[in-house]
Amino acid sequence: MPDIYIIDKDRKESETIKDICVDYTVSRNVDISVSAVSMPPENNCTAVYLLPLGDDTASLSQTIRSGSASYILIILDDPVQLYKAVTPMMAMSGFVIRPVSRDDLYRLLDCVFSDLTSITGGERMLSFRLKSHEYTVPYGKILYFEAENKKVLIRTASQEIECGLSLGNIEEMSPASFIRTHKSFVVNMDHITSVDYVNMEVVLSDGSAVYLSRSFKAQFKERFKEYHDSISVQSK
Repeated sequence: MPDIYIIDKDRKESETIKDICVDYTVSRNVDISVSAVSMPPENNCTAVYLLPLGDDTASLSQTIRSGSASYILIILDDPVQLYKAVTPMMAMSGFVIRPVSRDDLYRLLDCVFSDLTSITGGERMLSFRLKSHEYTVPYGKILYFEAENKKVLIRTASQEIECGLSLGNIEEMSPASFIRTHKSFVVNMDHITSVDYVNMEVVLSDGSAVYLSRSFKAQFKERFKEYHDSISVQSK
């Protein structure tokens, strides 16, 4: 699922909307990050943006759209403002009216994620832009990310894809199943078949192996156990 970003200069209102969005992720049991920011992040990934209607909203909307196919939700002070928001430049996906109510925002987010599910089949996707081309890769198919020669590569069972993201950005935006094993690797724990703590290797479902460095070993062992314990509980 895409993450949610709230871009609103009204800090009090921004925090209120953020709290509602966080409650939404808990009530719907979805793995989504919610952030109040001053500008769109530079990760070029599909996301949900909540923007107040203002003089710079159209240009901000265009900036977001140029980076990825995102959902833009406009915050209006009054229903009369709607005629200003319905423009090709704005390209909004929906709107809410201040003061933003929990029920209204829940309904709007339900529509957004229902639409996304109909497109992706409910699978969380990594979207990024590289050399004017946009790419979308299901997280579930990714074995690991590797930093190599100042590039970051996505490795699946059948593909190697360069992406325009740093490993730091990838760690922040990826689902809980992804973990750093080495300064050059972020691995999908769902694809780990075995771990060799003697030779410091992590073996994946396609038979490939990545390095496990000593500096990440303790953190990896703890999170790997916690993650699989949580899966065992959910499956019961």
